[in-house]
Amino acid sequence: MLKVLCDDPAKHIAAAAGAIVAVVEKGDAVAKDHLVSSITRRGIENLLRHISSGDGDGKVAAVALLGLVGDKAAIPTLLRLLEEHDYEEVVKKAITGMAFAATTLEEGLLRNSQKVQAVVLCLLRNLNGKVSVDHLLSLFHQGSPEVQLEVLASLAGTTEPEVFKLVESMLENGSTANSMTDMAAKVISRFSPDRISSVQSSLPICRSAAEKGCRPRCRLCRS
Repeated sequence: MLKVLCDDPAKHIAAAAGAIVAVVEKGDAVAKDHLVSSITRRGIENLLRHISSGDGDGKVAAVALLGLVGDKAAIPTLLRLLEEHDYEEVVKKAITGMAFAATTLEEGLLRNSQKVQAVVLCLLRNLNGKVSVDHLLSLFHQGSPEVQLEVLASLAGTTEPEVFKLVESMLENGSTANSMTDMAAKVISRFSPDRISSVQSSLPICRSAAEKGCRPRCRLCRS
């Protein structure tokens, strides 16, 4: 299997990758480390080439194996695969298993398409990666609804004044989708009670709750 993967430039790459993944997943940690570490640079290049030009099933096996190898240099190729359908989960799983992946994701975040940016933001939260508030706000103002939702999720827990102004404006507007309003309420709920109470009377979400009887578990009130 390793010989086919590392020496064959085109044929049987997908089958070899799938077979290696199956063996690794069933084997013990020592066998896994030995098998994965035996994959040469040429083998990795063959996998990357197959991802760029191979068929669907073969791509899935190649992505899974690259995740086991853990070569973060493969991340840009894996992210480009997100532009196609049906690969998001396998790509996310592969990247999540790579050491120091967060640094590579952070460096390339702003260069990706908006579709990829949304996935990268999700990955960075899972990997405890750090994106500056300035970059997140820039992404929000320029991004698609999917990117904006991921930005808000990434801002939860941030208590900088610019973030408060953003979510306050969103809640005052009251015209965003329910999922966006819920996430904005989650972000603003992390600020101090005094800060929240100063704007509550002007927020449609609070006026509506007051009319119906404010629920004791209102996310905005943190009660």
